[in-house]
Amino acid sequence: MISNILSDNTARTPAYGANSPLYFPGRDVAAKTGTTNDFRDTWILGYTPDIAVGAWAGNNNNTPIAKKTKLKAVLK
Repeated sequence: MISNILSDNTARTPAYGANSPLYFPGRDVAAKTGTTNDFRDTWILGYTPDIAVGAWAGNNNNTPIAKKTKLKAVLK
């Protein structure tokens, strides 16, 4: 059930767009993104039945990162 929820491209579309880097046509790819409360770190974890991948992004000097998702505009 969790994999089904995390691979729902329609649910991700408002925040990331219909053809975001999280979308692989013909393949269900589950993905979870996150950001720390102070916007100093962001991460994404993704998986299929065959592979799992994770990535982290942040600034080496511990300063906040710029908020870049479309989700802010959707919530207004």
